[in-house]
Order: sequence, then structure tokens, then C-alpha cells
Amino acid sequence: MYTSVRLSGFQLSVLLGALVLPLAPPAGDALSLRVFVNGQTPDAEEANGNFDLLEAAVVDNDTRIKAAQLRVVGSFDAGSINSRD
Repeated sequence: MYTSVRLSGFQLSVLLGALVLPLAPPAGDALSLRVFVNGQTPDAEEANGNFDLLEAAVVDNDTRIKAAQLRVVGSFDAGSINSRD
């Protein structure tokens, strides 16, 4: 026998968040950033290169997280979960 469980928006958000977090891919490496030391004058190209690398990593992570969220949301009937008694 199946019963239908209605979830509030908050409950559904918590449930989906708990399911999405383990599916989220790990953040990309940012090991190629140029490191500056005290007393060193940073080169504008090197500093801007760091920002470009970080921006690309943020966009990549955002894209992968959104894709994982869509996979999880797409697997649920919006707002309800059917369970067996």
C-alpha cells in the first residue's frame, strides 16, 4: 500500500539539499595561482591571470553544481514523495 506525503517548501528544500550535497563534484584545483610575497611588486598580468583562473573555477563549479541539482530535482515528483507502508 502506498501513501502520499506532502512536504512544505522548506522541508523539500532541506531534503533536496541533503541529497545534492553528496552529489556535488569536488571543487577544481587552483594550484596554478601565482603567489606573491611581501616586498615583491606584483606584475599586473600575473595578478589578472590569478583572477581569470579563479573566475573560470567558480563558473565551472557553478555549472557542475547546477547540473547536479537538476538531476536531483528531476528525479522527484514536485512536492510529494510516495512511500510504502
